[in-house]
Amino acid sequence: MSRDPNAGNYQRLAKQEFSIAEKVLAGAGGRLQWGTNDYEAFRFVSPDVTLIFYPHKTSGTGNTSIRVRDQASKKKGKAAHLMALLYVGAGNNNTFYWKDMEYNTVHRVAQSAGLEYGWAAKEAA
Repeated sequence: MSRDPNAGNYQRLAKQEFSIAEKVLAGAGGRLQWGTNDYEAFRFVSPDVTLIFYPHKTSGTGNTSIRVRDQASKKKGKAAHLMALLYVGAGNNNTFYWKDMEYNTVHRVAQSAGLEYGWAAKEAA
């Protein structure tokens, strides 16, 4: 794999997404920190959950968004719940999308938490 052309620039490029994740994960009992590896914008680490936030460029339009994935978390259910909260907090768009995401599950998480889609993005703006 080639070196990440954006290495060292994610604090500028993913500033908005980092702010959204800070708001959503504030009470999750972990630490959000900027990434140090190639193709890693930032990460959330707690004793039982690790989430990696990485850039994803679509082939059709060339747009780039920040996606999220579970990195061998001990509590998969908690990781999935946090990822759903992140997606809801960012709004109904590609930010914090993950592979095999189920929209019905995300919608149920939003309803049970009483959250509006995009609430964290509005606060971070």
